[in-house]
Amino acid sequence: MSRISNLVAIGVVTVVAIFGRRMAAQIIGPGTAMYQMAADASTFGGPELAATMFEAFAVWVPWLSVIGVIAAAIYQEFTRQRVTQQRRIR
Repeated sequence: MSRISNLVAIGVVTVVAIFGRRMAAQIIGPGTAMYQMAADASTFGGPELAATMFEAFAVWVPWLSVIGVIAAAIYQEFTRQRVTQQRRIR
């Protein structure tokens, strides 16, 4: 059952990451009001800040969450295999 829950978690996080990326592109993407507001904030970096924020929220955050859940599932699988092998030896 744990393998199924790992696969479901990977699937759910991937779907949320895809929708989150699309939503971020619609809300803070180039040409939107929020992007323009961040680009006009010259005190904090202006257009560079807007481009960095868009890249961070639309690209890096969703895919790092997917990589994190895959890494957690792999770790759980290795732990499960190690415990199973230790039980067989005894």
